[in-house]
Amino acid sequence: MYAVVLTYTAPLTEIDDHVPGHRAWLREQYDAGRLLVSGARTPRTGGFLLFAAMPRPELDAALAEDPFAVNGLADAEIVEFRATSTVDALAQWREPA
Repeated sequence: MYAVVLTYTAPLTEIDDHVPGHRAWLREQYDAGRLLVSGARTPRTGGFLLFAAMPRPELDAALAEDPFAVNGLADAEIVEFRATSTVDALAQWREPA
């Protein structure tokens, strides 16, 4: 799995212009079964995305299509991890310890 922490690199006024496109991109990721959780950071300095396990090139390609990335508005820190413990609702993504 991948935890992705987005950090805005542009003013919020510029970010806000691209939020509708970013939300449409999020919906595409949910519909494709890649994205499990998303939300804005508090305070609003970026966002957090939790992606299901997939080949890293697939994740990189998906992230490259995010309007925040396309327009150079956010940096992404990507942390790959093995989900060895989860709540039951996420059991299908659990990996053996």
